[in-house]
Amino acid sequence: MSSQIEKQKTTGKRLRAWRKSVPLKLMELSRLIKVSQGSLSDLENDKSLPSATTLVNLSIYTDLNIYWLLNGEGPVNRKLVP
Repeated sequence: MSSQIEKQKTTGKRLRAWRKSVPLKLMELSRLIKVSQGSLSDLENDKSLPSATTLVNLSIYTDLNIYWLLNGEGPVNRKLVP
């Protein structure tokens, strides 16, 4: 993962940087984690914080490290157990 992604200062900026690095379009990720495009856009623009359900869905459907998403520490991606 590039250091540009790892250096993002807010949850929303980290989420957007990760999504673009995957790459996923806003519409694709919103569908995958079962939130509206508007809600995902609000998250990425730091207008709101992710709900517990959104965090669970990110954890279930992606390899994004939720700990990193919330506080910027640790690896960006988690290792998925087969």
